[in-house]
Amino acid sequence: MLPNRLPIPSVTFLASHLPWTHFSVLHTSIPDLVQPLSIEARIHLIANVNIFVPPHISRLPYHAVGTYLKLLATLMRSLPINVLDPEAAAKKRSAQSLIDQGDADSESDYERGISVIAVSSFDEPLSTPKLDNRTTKRLRSITNISHIASLFAIANKHDTVLSEFVVFLLVLILVWPSQKGALLNAVAGFGNGGIMRLLYRQYVSRGQIGQSNTNFNGLSLRSYSQYHFY
Repeated sequence: MLPNRLPIPSVTFLASHLPWTHFSVLHTSIPDLVQPLSIEARIHLIANVNIFVPPHISRLPYHAVGTYLKLLATLMRSLPINVLDPEAAAKKRSAQSLIDQGDADSESDYERGISVIAVSSFDEPLSTPKLDNRTTKRLRSITNISHIASLFAIANKHDTVLSEFVVFLLVLILVWPSQKGALLNAVAGFGNGGIMRLLYRQYVSRGQIGQSNTNFNGLSLRSYSQYHFY
């Protein structure tokens, strides 16, 4: 938690002197580094990483950006839903409490009996740590549209970063559902056609299925895509 509590000038100085060109050496080791961390440790690592990286994304080597995206996605993948968004989590608990209270009030003593509830697991639910305001603010910066836009700009230029960006985006909207609409709307409008056009260009049009001599019942994919993908 120390970097998250440093004065801004100290953070700026430290960030500018980190060996970003060597950051990618962690890429293959990220799963092993993250696996032993507790939920709380993962959350604080996400907050601390987001102090150093976002202000420098445009100047980082593209492979360092890919490593940053993989690190965030790996850290968030096993987190409980809404754990990074305490406000949304509190609203969900409040709504569930009202529902439970309403169900209890609607049942008489004679109507209450044995009830069966389907569960996906018999494991105890993961505890969610209480986050301080500064940590919450740092976490919120992950979903900042300018942050997402800077990442998309790198992904648009480098194929290896694109795959990491897509995984990161999917994990982010799963663990932070209240931001799903804003994030998807944003990436749909970035650049020239948004992320869907970028993915089509990278994984469809450049492949065999996207070649001009590929025919489906006499109709070339190129002529078909004029009406359905643009």
